[in-house]
Amino acid sequence: MAVGNDFSVRLKQVRVKKKTITRTIRDVIADLQSAKITIPSYQRTFVWETDKQCRFIESIFMDIPIPPLFLLEKFSDEASTTIFEIIDGVQRLTTLENFYGGKLRLSNLDTLSDLNQTTFPTLAVYFWRGKLISSLLKVILIQKYSLKSLVD
Repeated sequence: MAVGNDFSVRLKQVRVKKKTITRTIRDVIADLQSAKITIPSYQRTFVWETDKQCRFIESIFMDIPIPPLFLLEKFSDEASTTIFEIIDGVQRLTTLENFYGGKLRLSNLDTLSDLNQTTFPTLAVYFWRGKLISSLLKVILIQKYSLKSLVD
């Protein structure tokens, strides 16, 4: 079967509109805490063990590239504003929030072992706090005027 002009028109109609932005960890955590970023009910619950969370935080301090967060832009009737549902990155984002909020104590770090037994609030060296919260995350926003079936 040959692909005709109708297919090209249809393809343009179904393409997901997205943009890539860069945000600081501080800004992303603030958006999560203020419910501007939400974790929808269809996402799996948080499952990362402590060791995996600690290694993830260590990788940020080491400037190891981490995968982007994928957010779906939606209008919230309840809040009468635009919100962003996380569609990929729940484990990473929850780990960041846990560490930032003092719920995660770093342990079993090999490369940055000096950080073992610290939480974000107890980091003795201001440099480490600033380094973490000013680190940049890549965020891919799927825009709200994409396919209606994606955002409903």
